[in-house]
Amino acid sequence: MVLTDVFFANYPDGKKHTDFGNSEASYTFTQYRRDIDQAISSLYGLENVEYGDKSIKVSSNSYRVDADAVPCFEHRRYSSDGTYITGKEFIGRYSGDRVNNFPEQHYTNGVNKNNITSKRYKKVVRILKRLKYKMVDEGYNFDNISSFLIESLVWNVPNSNFNNSTLTDDVRNSLTYLIDDTSTQQKCSEWGEVSELLYLFRAFRKFSREEVNEFLKDSYNYLF
Repeated sequence: MVLTDVFFANYPDGKKHTDFGNSEASYTFTQYRRDIDQAISSLYGLENVEYGDKSIKVSSNSYRVDADAVPCFEHRRYSSDGTYITGKEFIGRYSGDRVNNFPEQHYTNGVNKNNITSKRYKKVVRILKRLKYKMVDEGYNFDNISSFLIESLVWNVPNSNFNNSTLTDDVRNSLTYLIDDTSTQQKCSEWGEVSELLYLFRAFRKFSREEVNEFLKDSYNYLF
């Protein structure tokens, strides 16, 4: 749920909002989320709504499924010439963390890589996601390994590692590449999320490179 009348902005070093003709908004993100909270609880009933740090969860009943709503402002990443890339940004309800992402660019890049690899990219992603859930059920601790992270990891596997004679070979080659390149920070410091607009291992994350490497090695050993 994205409000575009108000936005968060990231400016080049040395620049501020007035340099681009922008001004401070009187309507804050806290007010916006409060309005969304009230609208959703009025529509579905307070007893059916749970307020998480990132999302508002609406429970299912006989005629609707479980759903998550994430209130966001538009995010703008400005260049010095005044052009900008748009994404989404929100502030955690309890943590106060600011989170921004670029879902449109993520989607476009993912589709392109999937087409280039004859649909093998998405297949490998799904296999590793399902493997993670199976291993968690069997007692492995992968709390910090999200589905989004798995997708971003496979995104960084070169296209030449896909389209082997079998899908099993694609998974083996992908894991081998990922294990080797997450063994040191230097090898994966330039890796990005699927959007290619945020680094994967540079900013503060809930996961560490070491945790990722252990997950990948455990996954390889589990399968092969």
